[in-house]
This record gives sequence, structure tokens and C-alpha cells, in this order.
Amino acid sequence: MLEELLAELGVAGGEAEVAAEVEARAAAYLRTGPREAAAQLQLAARRLGHEQLADRLAYHLDLPWSARWMLGHEEEPVAALEATPPAPPVTVSTPLAAACATLSDGRRVAVVGHVNARVGVWDLEAGQPPEEALHDDLYAYAVACVRGLAVTGGPDGRVVVFDLETGRQRHAFVTPYAEPLPGTGSLFLPGDDPPPEGPEPVRAVAAGLTTGGQAVAVSLGDRGWLRRWDLDRGRPLGAVPLGHVGVSAACGDLDGVPVAVAATAQHLAVFDLATGAHVATHQVLGYGLIRALGVVDGTAVALDIEGRLCRWRLTDGSPRGEPAPGHHGDARTIACGRSLAVTGGDDGTVRVWDVDAGRQRHRIPLEELVHTVALADDGSVLVGTTTGIGVLRLEEW
Repeated sequence: MLEELLAELGVAGGEAEVAAEVEARAAAYLRTGPREAAAQLQLAARRLGHEQLADRLAYHLDLPWSARWMLGHEEEPVAALEATPPAPPVTVSTPLAAACATLSDGRRVAVVGHVNARVGVWDLEAGQPPEEALHDDLYAYAVACVRGLAVTGGPDGRVVVFDLETGRQRHAFVTPYAEPLPGTGSLFLPGDDPPPEGPEPVRAVAAGLTTGGQAVAVSLGDRGWLRRWDLDRGRPLGAVPLGHVGVSAACGDLDGVPVAVAATAQHLAVFDLATGAHVATHQVLGYGLIRALGVVDGTAVALDIEGRLCRWRLTDGSPRGEPAPGHHGDARTIACGRSLAVTGGDDGTVRVWDVDAGRQRHRIPLEELVHTVALADDGSVLVGTTTGIGVLRLEEW
């Protein structure tokens, strides 16, 4: 198939000689329509390092999606990580979490927390590691972006805010050891063990803008507290216990009102982003346990423990159709934009979903565990796997 495409493009000689290698790499994924198969061939060329061929295929063919660039990892020896904090520049270390942002000059970037404790800002066009790190001693297990700001959270209980325009840290919050439970005055319920000493580890962060333009972040802790933070003034805005161990969090709109949504294994708790007022809590039984959460136009979009895409209306918690089969095995990363959701899983695939229709549009095989995906406003998708980092582009955006 690739030889025929190359012949149509007038390619011969050295590039034609790699056709067999590229086609063999993509052979298992060519049983789809011609456009999808061509995209699989372009991805294979990119992954094999045949950059000129991959560029030519992406430029000349009508692809539904393409691989913009892919870089292999450059992990550092464990001994080095246990010594002094690593110095910039950022290396291609396994990504743990990521979020995309568009800067004032129009550049689209992804803020990525790496396993080597660096937080880097990757240019989605450049395809090379950042020259400097936002932070080189910060395990960021969760990342969110809003209006030129990046928010990270991690196991040390810190919620750190960076200004992406200047590359400087703006605020750093530390989650409390514990807070009095409403109506009890106690730090824990009778019969429960007291929470461990030290800050509450942060499991998830999300961020959004209120109707008044205020940048607000929410963090979800291991002990079930959802906290709100004023990113402009650098102050806490309040906290509420979910009553269950939290899993994921997202920000979005519900009937035109910005809201924060926190997911436990089988509950969705909705709060007004500006005031923190409780809007609703929905119990979503009859589904697999929730793993990852996004919000699109008043719809909670989640991955469950079986790798399926589930959808519920935030107004009343009612399901929008049956769960859609997708990933085989665990999948814990989701990014939403417009009417699309992008997910990644342990089955080594990235999948693109039509949220309104509840169906899968694309299956993109990367053949490595996918730890994180982040979606930019132009259809670029940053993907972090066990052994590398790259950018895909959704051409039908």
C-alpha cells in the first residue's frame, strides 16, 4: 500500500526503499478505510525515524489525524535522581501529567510533569525538549492550565501556580494536615483513624474562569477534600469533604454557569466554581468505577475501570446512552475539547471520541502504556507514554 502511495506522490529511490519497513510496522492496523490506513502508515514512518517520509505523507495526503513528532525517552540513572535535583534543560523523561495552553503570542504549549521531578513547557510545534524547566524538583501528578497560568499538584501536598508568559512561579499553596468536618468540630469522624500527619497529597487539579473572569483552581486530595484556590490573588477559597475518596476532577459549564466536578468511584459532585456552593451530587451505579473525568457542554465524560467511555448529564445525573467499549484494560487519562474526548490507556492506544454520538472516531496505536494526553485548542494532542513523548494532530477538528 505504501509503495502505491509513494508512486502517486512521485517518490522513489531512498525513500521508496523504506516502504517495506514502514508497511510492516503498520501492517496490523491497515484493515480500516484508506484514509485511516494512510494515517497509520504516516505514524509508523514517524515512529521509525523516517521524518522526511512522514512529513511528505502528512502534507500530501488527506489524513484524519497525523503524528507531528515523536521523541524517545532519555531517562536518567536512579542514582542521579537521588542526589541533587537535576538541572535544566528538560529531558524526554516519562510524562506523568500534562495540560495544554495557548500563549498571548499564539504559541500552543503543553505543561508536562515528568517522572524525574521536572516540570517543562513543551512547544507543540518544535518537537524538542524545552531549554529550561519551570521547576526541577516537583513531582507533578496533576496539571491544569487556564488563561496563561499552569497549576500543578502532587504527593507532597503542594499546589503550585506558574505564569506561562514569564516562566516564573506565581503562588504555592500547601494543603492542610486536616480541617474540621462541618458540624462536628473534629478533624475526623468518631470511630475513624485520624488522618496522617502532613499535607494532604493532591490527586487531581482542574482550573477554569468564573463568569467574572476570575481564575480559580480546584484540587482533589487523597483524603477526600475538594479545595478551591484563587489563582489571581494567591489565596484559598474554601474546602469541602466529598465523603468518599476522590478520583478525578474537571471544570466546565452547566447551563452557562462555570462549575467544578469531582468524581469519586461512583459519584459525581458538582459545585459552583465561583462560590463553591454545592449544586448536586449524582450517584452513578451500574457502571464500572470511574477512573478519569472530563466535562463537555454540561456532560460529564468519564473512563471507567473497564476502559469504556461513559457519559452523564450534570443536570440530573442521567446517562447519555450506554457505555462505549474502547480501551482494553485500565485507562486513566482523558482530555476534552469542543465535542471531542481524547483518551489513553494501558493497552497502548490513544482513542478519539465523538462525545455527542458516544462513539469512537479514531484508534491510534502507540504500542506503549499511555500515561497522559492533553488537548490543545487547534486539535493538537500531546501524548506521554512510558518511553517517550509526542504530538498528534486531529485534522478533522
